[in-house]
Parts: sequence; C-alpha cells; structure tokens
Amino acid sequence: MGSLLGGSYSPESHHLHILQSVVVNSEPGRYLYRSYGRSFNGFAAWLTEQEQENLSKKQEILSVFPSQPLQLHTTRSWDFMGLTKSSDVGYPTVQSDMVIGVLDSGIWPESESFSDDGFGPIPKRWKGACHGGANFTCNRKIVGARWYGDDPGARDTFGHGTHVASIAAGNKVKGISYYNLAGGTARGGVPSSRIAVYRFSVGSTSADLLAAFDDATADGVDVITISMGYGNDGSSILEDPISIGAFHAMANNIVTVNSAGNSGPDGATIGILSPWVVSVGASTTDRKFQDKVVLADGRTLTGNSINSFTMGGEPKYPLIYGKKFNSSCNDSMSKLCVESCLDKRFLKGKILMCNDPEAKFYSYNLTGAAGLITLSDNKSSNNFQLPGLALSSPAFEQLVNYYTNTKEPRATILKSETVKDDLAPVVAHFSSRGPNTLFPEIMKPDVVAPGVEILAAFPPNIPPTFDPSDARRVKYNIFSGTSMSCPHAAGAISYVKSLHPDWSPSYLKSALMTTGNVIIKSSIKYLFLLNAHLNTLLEYSNEILTNYPSLFCSLNKKPHASARPLNASLHLDREFAYGSGHIDPVKAADPGLVFDISKEDYKSFLCNVYDNAVCHKISGADCRCSKDKTPLTDFNYPALAARINGTSRNINVNFTRTVTNVGHPHSTYKAEVTADLNLEILVVPNALSFQNLNEKHSFVVTVTGAFPSGSSKMLSSLLVWGDGDHIVRSPIVIYSADFVQSH
Repeated sequence: MGSLLGGSYSPESHHLHILQSVVVNSEPGRYLYRSYGRSFNGFAAWLTEQEQENLSKKQEILSVFPSQPLQLHTTRSWDFMGLTKSSDVGYPTVQSDMVIGVLDSGIWPESESFSDDGFGPIPKRWKGACHGGANFTCNRKIVGARWYGDDPGARDTFGHGTHVASIAAGNKVKGISYYNLAGGTARGGVPSSRIAVYRFSVGSTSADLLAAFDDATADGVDVITISMGYGNDGSSILEDPISIGAFHAMANNIVTVNSAGNSGPDGATIGILSPWVVSVGASTTDRKFQDKVVLADGRTLTGNSINSFTMGGEPKYPLIYGKKFNSSCNDSMSKLCVESCLDKRFLKGKILMCNDPEAKFYSYNLTGAAGLITLSDNKSSNNFQLPGLALSSPAFEQLVNYYTNTKEPRATILKSETVKDDLAPVVAHFSSRGPNTLFPEIMKPDVVAPGVEILAAFPPNIPPTFDPSDARRVKYNIFSGTSMSCPHAAGAISYVKSLHPDWSPSYLKSALMTTGNVIIKSSIKYLFLLNAHLNTLLEYSNEILTNYPSLFCSLNKKPHASARPLNASLHLDREFAYGSGHIDPVKAADPGLVFDISKEDYKSFLCNVYDNAVCHKISGADCRCSKDKTPLTDFNYPALAARINGTSRNINVNFTRTVTNVGHPHSTYKAEVTADLNLEILVVPNALSFQNLNEKHSFVVTVTGAFPSGSSKMLSSLLVWGDGDHIVRSPIVIYSADFVQSH
C-alpha cells in the first residue's frame, strides 16, 4: 500500500488504468473490488493467477497478496484495573473529543451504552460519515458508521461488535446484570468518548479490512480497536493487512490495538507480530462465576458455568451417562455426547453427563434433558441454555465414580453465583502466546487486559448462547476471549490520550507497557493447577528462586532437596503469555519515562529486517536502507528480548535504549535489576538525570551468562527505573531458538 500523491491525482482512475493493462478482453471496472485512496494508495480486484502475476511485475506495484476471510477472534473489569468511577471527571471537552474506531461486526445503536444523552456537539475535527444503511441512525455518541462485505448496513446481527464497542467506550449504565449475575454499572474506559463503527459481515475479507483502515484513518479516529484476524501464520508481513493498515494509521498518529488470538496455551501462536501494533492477551479479573451440583449422597461438587437456571435444592433428577442414553453408538462416543449419538427418548427429565467440553454447543439436541454436566476445557465459564456446569477432571471423576457405584444416581444443579478470585489476574488458558516468530527481538504479546467473563452490551434480538432454540433475550451478555481484552486496552489508551492529546502512538504504547503490573500470582496458581500431585510450593523453591527471587525472599524458605524444574506450560505462562504485564490505565497516564519510536524508526526497523523494496512495500514511502544493519536488540522497544541462535548455551547480548522524560522536569532515575541467577546484567549508566521535560537519555543493558543444563532455555529478568514517584518497568527475556519447538 503506497502513499497518496498530491495535486489532482485520482486514485481510482489510476487503479483502473493499471487494471486495464493486465485484464485481457474486458472492462477493468468490472474487476475493481475496492479502491483505497483516502489515507493510503491501493486497490483490490478480482484477478486470475496469471493476471496477478502480471500485475506484480509492474514497477509501480509495491505488493500483491490474496484477500483472505476474516475471523472474529463491563461491570467489574475497569474497577479491577484501577480506573474507577472517581477517575472519571465528567464530560471534559478533551475526553468527549476522543473517537474510538471499532472494526468489528457492527453495533446495536439503540443500546443504552450508546445513548447520546448529555453529549455535546460532534467534534469539529471529525471527518467521518454515517453510512449505516437502512434503519440505522447515528447520534452524538456513535458519530460514524460504515459497512463492508455482502451484508448491507452497520447494524450488528452477531453481537460481537456491540460487546466490543461498549467495553471500549460504552456509557455508564447502572443496574446491569446477566440474570442477576455480575451486577453493577457497565461502562467503557472513557464513557464520554465517541464511537465510529466499521462493520464486517460474514464473508468479509482482508480487502474489506484494508478499506476500513483507509476510511478510519481518513475519518480521523484516535484509536482503532480490531478484535479479529484472518488465520495468518505470522510467516510474512507482506501479506498481513492488519500490519499494513496499522502502519499507515500509525503514520497518521493513530494507535491500532489488536487481539492476540485465542490459540493458547501453545507457544508462538500470535499472528499479528508487527511492533507498531499493540497486541493484547487476555487475563482474568477478581470476579468469577461458579456453580455447584449436589449429589443425592450429600456431596457437593463445584465447577464453572454461567447458569441462569435453578433446578431446586433437592437432588431428585436422574443422572445419565454413556450407553444408557443411546442405542446406536459405542460407549466411548456416547460418553463424549457425539451429536449423532444423542437419543432424546432417553434424555427426558435427566441430567446428561458428557466428557466433551464442547457439548454445551449441542444443547439444541438436548430437548427434554433436565440439565447438562460437561468436562471443563479450562478456558472460562460456559454459557448454558439449560441448567448446567463444567467440572474439572478430578471433580468429573468423582461424579463418574458416584454414577458408577450408585444404584439410582441423582443430582441437582444450582444457579451460578459470583465469587471473588484472589489469584487474579491470571493469564487465560486460551490466550495466544509468544514468542514472536517473525521478529524475535519484539516481544509479543505486548500486554494483557481483562478478557474472561466480561459483561457488556448485546443486541436484544439474538439468543445469548447463539442457539436458535434458546428463547431468552438479553441486553447485556457475558463473553470471554482476547476479543474482550483488546477493547480494554483501546479504552485505556483513549483514557491516556485524553489526558495527553499530543502524545504519539509510541508514547501511548510505551506508557501502557512500562506501567503494566507483572503477573506473579499467575505462576503460583499454575504451580498447583499443573502439578496437583505436589502438595507444597516448597518443592518448587529452586525454580522460584531462579525466576522470581524477590518472591522467594518473601517466602523466607531454603531450597528443598526434592525441588525440580517447572513444566513447559508454566514457562509459557510467563512473559510470553503476559508480555510487559497487566495494564494499569491510571499509572499509564503518568509513566515518567517513555520509549519513543517514530515513523522513520519503523522504516529503519524494516530496513534492518528486510531491504529497500520490502520497506517500501510496507510503508508506501521511499526507503533508503543502509548496507550496515543495526541489530534489532537496539530497536527502541519498551521490552527487551533476544533469541540466541545455534546450540551454544552461552549468552552475551547488548541492548541500547533511549528514554524521554514526560514526568517531572527535574528528576533522576536509578536502575534496579531483578535478575535470573544464571544471568549477570549491567546497566550503563545506572542513573539518568533530567533537567527538562522531553529531554532524552540513552543507556546500554549488557546481559551475560548461560542457559543451565536441562533447562527450558528461557531466562527472564526485570529492569526498573525509578525516581521515587514513577516506576518504569522493562522485562528482559533471553531464549533459545528451539525454545518453543522443545515444548
């Protein structure tokens, strides 16, 4: 995607002229799908393979890649992050001037979360339009609407976009709950901010996505939140429309926030890897939902569910499991509740037990069943359309044992209840992990934000479970996914930018990363969850001492003789799961120091990784790459990461960074390092003195050491700059090239 030319240049005419030279015996206008000419220069067209090849050979064409289908990846979450109602100062002009561009499945404009009561006039700088289609009206809250794809209009017919928009920028709406669960005030990060919606429907492609980026950038949004992807494997940035669109947005001073994806807990599963995009993983809040099944023998088993139904307190409903509810399938398939095995004649009035966590999606075939109990998939609470819950493996085994050894097994399922989770935040099981397979020195994800069991606005004409047989309708629904964490980060950035309107995208991203809270509690939780056969934390004290020395000191214990390394799941739940940490919007508003990265710096980054031609194709601008490559360890990213190639266990890495003072004019920051015991880390200079705002100072971090024998070959430490008022954190992660493959 190239830059726009000045003067009387007409992008569409130019695009048609180019097409005419490659399309044989036909009018080029018939094959032009979209012409981009508002904020960058490009087009999408229907072409044969030969025509694509001919087009790519033209000197004026930067790149040609296929258009792929897109995949769509609150009452407590903002308070949990510290952005309480008291942080809001009404409707100041600068906050109400913020416009968040939501690239998603549309919006339900009639929701209370999008009412414009109390809003002033639309900001004069806004250049967008309301092209929402029939029966769609914008207001002073929803200031713009556009749609792409085959399904006309910006109205949300799926629910995803409405949910995302209200998390990012929804109004304060009191008394919201999901059937009396998670009650409270629903709100976005900056309730007084505006929303511009760019709607995708089923069948929309990356060509439509680029059109939305083109429009959003030209319309003048402040932040773009995009909770979707398109199945990219992270192997090429040249065919990554999100990275390309986000680059041009960045060049126009717009931050793009993208969901990391829901392919966890495996490593190297994040698809969008470019450094100018804020990649957001999902974490929990301190509110969770649990449910209980009461057995006739008096035992109570606790599981997870979002269950709005109650069966009554007496365990009178028969349990049914395996071959007893069908007449055609083997026992193994029956226990999985395979759809073709379900026989409704056996289900009526009974609670069905299923080994398959996905059985909740088969509920439309469970007509007559009184309830459903599944095996948990460890992702989040399931939303059932009949009394139901998911049990952990040990609890499900207890249930099976009771069923097997009881003549007439009976139970009842209680309604879900809201409980406090003292271990939060914990990285969600489903959240995609790093490391970055394309740019190893750029740590991904960048941050994590609440993405588990988030209550937000929802279209009232769609079943909350999406099951056509579900007759219920709600105005607010509970979802989980990095799709939910992404708008939390976008709302946080909007909040920070409302306080610092002149800050660049790199300032805003740096502020979010360096003030993130490191997730130690996540690791403690996984010690017990992933190694349930071990009874004490002490058995892991060697690993805790190695990776979390400050935590170990607080335990005041000595290493135990039986200590052993943690398994790979825990390692991938460290920085490659939570990045620089869990976002804290209030701290991000006053970060003290920031790591500045300009458009020219990003062009230099592309030059160092690729060459002139590729840099030109991504940026659309002239790139004059030097033959001398600067190591990417010197790229001014807030997080410090390095991949050690080859088989050597030895580590010797230098990182050069430059920070800009945005805190106190006269201040001195001192460096403190919490280092892995296998590493020696030297910071030069170890103190930075500033006399003015926006003053810059550089420093070098030297990391030496070696991977211990038999380790997972990932070592992490933490660099902290402090002046007494500010804490500026940068994780340091060193890993081997075979780290992910070996796990």
